[in-house]
Amino acid sequence: MKIISTSILILVMIHLSFGQLNVDSLKSLLADAKHDTIRIKLYDDIGNSYKTNNQDSSIFFLQKGVALAQQKKYTYQQTSLLSDLAYAYYRNGELEKATQANFDCMALAKQLNDDTLACSAYHNLGLIFTDKEDYAKAITYLKKAVATNEKYHKERALNANLNPLGGVYFALTQYDSALYYFKQAFALSQKLKSDRQLAIASSNIGAIYYMKNDFKTAIDYYNKSLEVYKKNNNLANMPVALSNLGEAYIAQNNFTEGLKLYDEALMYCEKAKENNFRSEMYKMYADAYVKKGDYKLAYDYQLKFKSAKDSLTKKLYNKNVAEAETKYETKEKEAKIAQQKLELFRQQSWLITLIISLLALAAFAYLYYNRYRLKQKTILDAAVIREQQLGLNAVIEAQEAERKRISKDLHDGIAQELVALKLGFNRLQNKIEKIAPDEAVNIEQLTNQLNDSCNEVRTMAHVMMPPSLETSGLVSALEMLLRNSLQHSNVQSEFDHFDLPERLNDKTEVGLYRIAQELLNNILKHAQASKVILQLYKAGNQLIMRFEDNGKGFDFEAAKNKSSMGLLNILSRVNNLGGTFFSEKGAAAGTVSTIRIPLI
Repeated sequence: MKIISTSILILVMIHLSFGQLNVDSLKSLLADAKHDTIRIKLYDDIGNSYKTNNQDSSIFFLQKGVALAQQKKYTYQQTSLLSDLAYAYYRNGELEKATQANFDCMALAKQLNDDTLACSAYHNLGLIFTDKEDYAKAITYLKKAVATNEKYHKERALNANLNPLGGVYFALTQYDSALYYFKQAFALSQKLKSDRQLAIASSNIGAIYYMKNDFKTAIDYYNKSLEVYKKNNNLANMPVALSNLGEAYIAQNNFTEGLKLYDEALMYCEKAKENNFRSEMYKMYADAYVKKGDYKLAYDYQLKFKSAKDSLTKKLYNKNVAEAETKYETKEKEAKIAQQKLELFRQQSWLITLIISLLALAAFAYLYYNRYRLKQKTILDAAVIREQQLGLNAVIEAQEAERKRISKDLHDGIAQELVALKLGFNRLQNKIEKIAPDEAVNIEQLTNQLNDSCNEVRTMAHVMMPPSLETSGLVSALEMLLRNSLQHSNVQSEFDHFDLPERLNDKTEVGLYRIAQELLNNILKHAQASKVILQLYKAGNQLIMRFEDNGKGFDFEAAKNKSSMGLLNILSRVNNLGGTFFSEKGAAAGTVSTIRIPLI
């Protein structure tokens, strides 16, 4: 066994060096291989050997390799295999699986801190997102691939990135950007003597100039591409190269040369057995004869095109039918086995189903009862809140009515009597000045005290219910509040208001005025601020009042937890108006308080 293992290892090393073993030989080596690293490498090689002609087999062996590498925790090999598996999924049209495999590959490459391993995933994702027509993501990943390969000077890998990246810009009709990358690919292909990439780049550049109606330059590049394919006897790509060249000549109305190239392209279609492209050639013939004005031949080729398409559709249908029959027969056998298992499963599971049903019924009953109980509690809580709201409204309305009454009594009663008394003292002072000038000074002092008392009473009346609030509205009342409150302090103020209705309802005006009073009082007492900004404006269907100061700040939650009377008064009034109150720290310092009231 030792000799066998050693010989297998030698054969594998020969294969790794020269790549001369076919799939059957590789499978034979795999059957006898004992070393996990060799088995992983063989899975990779077999999978890649199948990738051009049998995607299902390619995927199968690559999946085996990934699973073994993951089991043995060979992260490097797993990453490399995932890249190959992602490409196999892509070629098989399984784009979602290809996308996930590429993301898994990128994640492992990041663990290994190896950008070069992630590079192929970037390239593959670029191709996938191009097929999905998600061009923004395609550009992102292809540019990552380009940047990585440039960083590590991997010119051959870079060369493979440039044409797809240019192709994305071509699809976006951003021809200058596409041309930039195609020309980079062209120059690098010449340097590396990479005929395949050179032919692709030449053809792509020709297509750009064709779209720009520069047919002469397009023909030059199409010819470069054709020369490469002829040199390498690449029958599969000759029809496309010749038809592109012919199309450029026909665009210049050179029908003789163009149709001659079409004939040559059709001949290579026959040699390469490219039936799909042959049907497209008939369509190109039809378009050329329409442009030439020969509608009879155009009609004949249109019929050939339709016939070829129908034939291809029929072959595809027959192939699909054959595959469906095979799948059906396989499923028939599987169905018989499944039926036997199903009978056993039914016998074993009916009791479990019954138990689960009873448990589900009990759970449903409990949930229904719990939901009913919560619903009743919600209704009760809503009723309590409604009653509390009605009580709060009644208290606030009674409070405002009492304030209004006291203000009226002070203004119209005591204040008027004090004014009359002051006038009497003034007359008495005039008489005493003539009789006893020395006593007139005492009378003047009493008059001044009486005048101060009169002003004090008037101020109290205005605080209780400012006349401007009733006569001129909220804006005027707030201007007076700022002026009167701050006139004897060092605090500056700004008041901005815009987009406001001419008047608001009494409840809203009084409520906002009282809130402003409380907030301003708090700022003067506690904030140690030097500036206050008040804003009042309408936003949508809401009225917003915003107070900002540059003081030492205010802890809203702490004050709320302490049940501060001032804060509770503000919150009750905001709640009464159906609004919201929010307090936060200012951008630099201080506090910003925002009140939002819905406009009805």
